[in-house]
Amino acid sequence: MEQRSRWRLIYCVMISAILISYVWCACIVNAEAEPSSGTVTVTYDGNGADTGSVPVDANAYTTGSRVQVMANTGSLAKDGFCFGG
Repeated sequence: MEQRSRWRLIYCVMISAILISYVWCACIVNAEAEPSSGTVTVTYDGNGADTGSVPVDANAYTTGSRVQVMANTGSLAKDGFCFGG
């Protein structure tokens, strides 16, 4: 593989990793505690997506528990951007 192609591949992988972490972290918009119940909910935001819909997490989690970020089940997309993950 030619040196220039290697750097182009490394650059693309790095940009993809940054975009993935930015998109998924920015999607977690609201975690509101309900004081009387000790539970939290997770709400996602499309963060300017052109198409698709945000994932919906209907679960209520106990305060302090771990929550797994949902996949891009609604096929969120934005023109000019390539998301992977």
